[in-house]
Amino acid sequence: QLKERFPYINNEGVKSASFHKLDGIAEPAKLMELYEKGAKANGVKIQTGVMVTKLVSSNGKVIGVETNEGVIKANKVILAAGPQSPELAKTVGLDLKIVPRRKYILAITGFDFDFPVTMEVPTGWYIKKEGTDALIGMSGKEENVDFDKKEESVTETLEASLKRFPLTENSSIKKVNSTMSDETPDKHAVIDDHTPGLIIATGFSGLGFMHSPAVGKTVASLIKNEKPQLDVSELKLNRSHIKEPIAI
Repeated sequence: QLKERFPYINNEGVKSASFHKLDGIAEPAKLMELYEKGAKANGVKIQTGVMVTKLVSSNGKVIGVETNEGVIKANKVILAAGPQSPELAKTVGLDLKIVPRRKYILAITGFDFDFPVTMEVPTGWYIKKEGTDALIGMSGKEENVDFDKKEESVTETLEASLKRFPLTENSSIKKVNSTMSDETPDKHAVIDDHTPGLIIATGFSGLGFMHSPAVGKTVASLIKNEKPQLDVSELKLNRSHIKEPIAI
């Protein structure tokens, strides 16, 4: 059925597939812009270009953050710093098991036909239509956190693309973007109010945008000391009982 419906996919080695026509069509930048407008309308102050250097605690409770422009005190601090979260968690004695991974996103030409976002498990390789072009990417190698690094070897991403989506052989690369993702050992995020004054919401393993609306509501509930609508009990900081990772 996969080959009949999507003949351009090489289904060699594929054991099963799922499909939903609305997956992967949201625009992260546009949603972020709407969130920003809504936040400011409700009195939120957004500071950009300010680096948080440590979490500040007193008598076992987190009471704020230290930045390169001074200390900001708060009743509750949310740790949502992606691959930089472990470094900040260490400043209050917490061990966050998060691995930073390099991810390359390639814009490639020549896809003037409709196709759904296609993702391969377990490599995390994907292809997404972008106008008359496409974006391809995959889970990358473990690296030190570096957001200034723009381009290096993209061989693994290209090889995965040629294998699963052979049409990419006729494409050319327009642009290479590089970023870091925050990956936990079991590929599940960490959402926990483990330490007084601190709420952790990080380690989304590349799925943060997808999960963000629900995570926002969950964190808001934790801030207000209310029971979240979603059960996030298995996403606590300490969860050695989880034996089976999700694949990405």
